[in-house]
Amino acid sequence: MDIDTALPPCGLIVNELVSNSLKHGFKDRKEGKITIRLDETDDEYILSASDDGRGLPAGFDIASLDSLGIKLINVLTRQMRGGRIEIENKAPGVAFIFHIPRTDPA
Repeated sequence: MDIDTALPPCGLIVNELVSNSLKHGFKDRKEGKITIRLDETDDEYILSASDDGRGLPAGFDIASLDSLGIKLINVLTRQMRGGRIEIENKAPGVAFIFHIPRTDPA
């Protein structure tokens, strides 16, 4: 992944998700685990951020939220070559998985 793609959008996305984990996922807890991964396949980069916190509320819909942070995540994901977000609300915690199409350098 080139530096222009990786740093601004991915860095902001990871920062927002880690902040949300600390603020909401681990509320009233003294410890928890946050995992950040970046993998690549022949077709895409896969950025994932997960935690073992409280998880998301029932009916959570990333597209309909009015949160500035979630709006930022949606915009940044689309800016990365039309990437898409997959959310796994698991017990315990949540995982946000970003699929970023891969392009060869010109």
